[in-house]
Amino acid sequence: MLYAPFALPFALITKLLSIGLMVGGVYLGWAWWTGVVVGTGYLVASIAATAWTFLGRLVISRFWPGSDDEPTADRGGRELTAVGPDETRIHVEVYGPETGPTLIFTHGWGMDSTAWVYARKALSRRFRVVLWDLPGLGKSERLRSGRYTLDYLAASLKAVLAAAGEGPKILVGHSIGGMTILSLCRHFPDQVARLAGIVLVDTTHRTPTKTTTAARLMEALERPVFVPLLYLIRFLWPLAWVMQWLGYLNGSTLIVSAFTGFGGSQTRGQIDRASFLSASAPPDVVARGALGMLDYDEPNTIASVRVPIMVAVGNVDRLTIPEASVSMTHDGYLAQLIQFPRSGHLAIWEQHDQFARAVSRFADRAFGHARPIAA
Repeated sequence: MLYAPFALPFALITKLLSIGLMVGGVYLGWAWWTGVVVGTGYLVASIAATAWTFLGRLVISRFWPGSDDEPTADRGGRELTAVGPDETRIHVEVYGPETGPTLIFTHGWGMDSTAWVYARKALSRRFRVVLWDLPGLGKSERLRSGRYTLDYLAASLKAVLAAAGEGPKILVGHSIGGMTILSLCRHFPDQVARLAGIVLVDTTHRTPTKTTTAARLMEALERPVFVPLLYLIRFLWPLAWVMQWLGYLNGSTLIVSAFTGFGGSQTRGQIDRASFLSASAPPDVVARGALGMLDYDEPNTIASVRVPIMVAVGNVDRLTIPEASVSMTHDGYLAQLIQFPRSGHLAIWEQHDQFARAVSRFADRAFGHARPIAA
């Protein structure tokens, strides 16, 4: 999530500040110990900077209210393995009744399938819920080719569809998950013809720099700034990983997550969980995927999809602005638009009850009109 164009500058700044805070604290301690600087103030500053490096998150997180219904990392579904591009083993989990209509959820970039914790709990009571980890994230293997383009992610989704078995299905995609679904629609139209419907959440049909906050600036920075930085992260990934964890521990990543990923109704646990997932994601994998997103563009695909579509978006999504969802709704076949109030890019968390109800109602209608699968 933090590798989206609008969020990338803020994420990089926090990484640099995190390193600076730790190095500064250690240096002041060394300087005081060796007598380079004299005075209790330097020792106090060293201790404070070092303590904040590893404990600042505990202070920063208090700015948001807690909840009795925070996102968790628990898994526990029936495990399947799909074999995707490059013979990559893709981790798949199934929840709910073994027979019946199936919902397949594709999570956003830099996260894993536990991002669907709210939807899984609410919807697996009635539907067969299939979750999977995108290649290189969660429990799925990395793509051996290292090509994290949307074409490869779409081929991975095709493998998940095959592993999920027969019967009517609805695809649900958040952020890059929605982009993956649209790429699947173009590359594998035979798969789409067998679907009951599609749900696209906080996503876009255009190159992400075109549908983010400050789009003109982001487009101008894309090639001269973002691309070199992402290649640098690929090659210096061990340092980037250290910086990610420092940003999480000192709380700076929580601030960036709140500003870029949420819309005002977030809870303490949601902020912390989103930041933890961001810190946990392998930087080289995420950077490769971010580069793949910059080559993505599906302006006409949604108009060719002949199954019902629901487009959902947080009304203050800063990463993929609501105008992109409005545009997709105008182009989509039997498409309906839902905007969630006081929520941003992670509307699936902030308004999780509304989201689950919307998906459930859409699924009831779509499965009621699902075409039978040909023998």
